[in-house]
Amino acid sequence: MNRKIKIVLISLVVLLVLAVVWYAWKYVYPGYKTYAFQQDVLKMTKAIEDYWTKDTYGGKTPEETYNLYLAALKRDDLEAASKYFYWDREVGQKKKLEDIKAKGELEAYINDLPEWGEVREDKPLREGNKKYSWVEISTKTVIAKLPKGNGEFIEEIIPPGEYKQEIDFELNIKANIWKIYSL
Repeated sequence: MNRKIKIVLISLVVLLVLAVVWYAWKYVYPGYKTYAFQQDVLKMTKAIEDYWTKDTYGGKTPEETYNLYLAALKRDDLEAASKYFYWDREVGQKKKLEDIKAKGELEAYINDLPEWGEVREDKPLREGNKKYSWVEISTKTVIAKLPKGNGEFIEEIIPPGEYKQEIDFELNIKANIWKIYSL
């Protein structure tokens, strides 16, 4: 074969390879990335559903969940206590309880929580949600630090008086148990 023909053939092969690579990059790879992303989403969704289905930290009624939460607090099991909260609230609640304990205020926190007989059911916000409230009587002035939104806090003075407190519950429909949503 003569040299010119070899150069033309090699150039054509290189161009063909470049065209195939460009086509794959432009049209095949994005489809693969989309497929891989969809598979990751499906795995994550399955993992969350499995987590919800296997959840045992809650009761068949809000009262049972609340009493289980109190029992965990009284035995100083903050890990278990935080698990009675709705899944997206667990980590924050655990940190809150650890902070209360570190300040030596866990017993006072527990004592300030009402017995179930003191709470009254309010109108639920939607299906799978229950709201309860009670009146708490404060005998001393409290200075609360409220987030300003930019990393700073505003101090608000809360005078003694009667204050409505609330606790919300959400139904984990996968495990058919009630979880504390906010307290």
